Amino acid sequence: MTFPVLLRAAGFFLLVSGWAIVPASFRLLRAPGARAGFVLAGFAVELLALLWSFVRTGSHGGRNMMSEAQQVLCFALILLVPLAAAGIALMNTGLGRARSAAHTMLASLSMLATAALAYLVCGYALQNYSGGTAFPGLFLVAVKLNASPESLGILLSMLSAGIGAMIPLGAGSDRWRLSACCYSAAVFAGLIFPVFSHWVWNGGWLAEAGFLDTGGASTIHVSGGLAALSIAWLLGPRRGKYVDGVPAALPGHDAVLVILGCVLALVGWLGLNCAGAILYNRLAAGAWFLSR
Repeated sequence: MTFPVLLRAAGFFLLVSGWAIVPASFRLLRAPGARAGFVLAGFAVELLALLWSFVRTGSHGGRNMMSEAQQVLCFALILLVPLAAAGIALMNTGLGRARSAAHTMLASLSMLATAALAYLVCGYALQNYSGGTAFPGLFLVAVKLNASPESLGILLSMLSAGIGAMIPLGAGSDRWRLSACCYSAAVFAGLIFPVFSHWVWNGGWLAEAGFLDTGGASTIHVSGGLAALSIAWLLGPRRGKYVDGVPAALPGHDAVLVILGCVLALVGWLGLNCAGAILYNRLAAGAWFLSR
């Protein structure tokens, strides 16, 4: 039995213990935080096993151009990127009205999941397609998922597409249906984001002109910002924004959520920027922090 299998078994035991064994059997561990502690520990062990398997699988690839230290560090930094999505969701929720808080959080999660699926279905193929070459194929056909730069790029681009798709949610706050949010995320991640990312990250005309963007300033911020501008133009102002032609203030309902979201987004963006620097610039693992 290999080490990753043992780790996965231990993580599964902790997860099961958190949901079933601890509340039912151990009286000393029935504290309010015991179940959450076991579940979080289980998730941490499962992530450690996944990281170990991911790196060990990719370290034997013939096309691998990254050292093992770069692989581990890049993958660990990519695991921080979802914190940026959580931060954006909290900021959009805190800046909106209290009656729309549940809708905003559900829409954030739904848009992130929809964008990830759309990117895996067709976004990756469009991002890596160049005129005159064979089409890469949908559903990640013929792509070996290991710790190669290609696999790490897929993971980073998938998360970047989800974050970019969530940016317009704040512009359509209080007046955007959940189904329309998911349709918008699918179109963004499946069609719009791959075009921008191909121009910058996959040898497009901007990359050939010497343009460099490892942190997503163009592929995420510009594309997401233009999408948000389009959504705000299509939906119009919120109800109560203008009274007799005079704009009225619509303050957010929870500043604490906004501040917490900013902190989480900061950590997530640091992970995204540093992972992009290692992945696209082939920066040495010991110099990634100084480059930021």
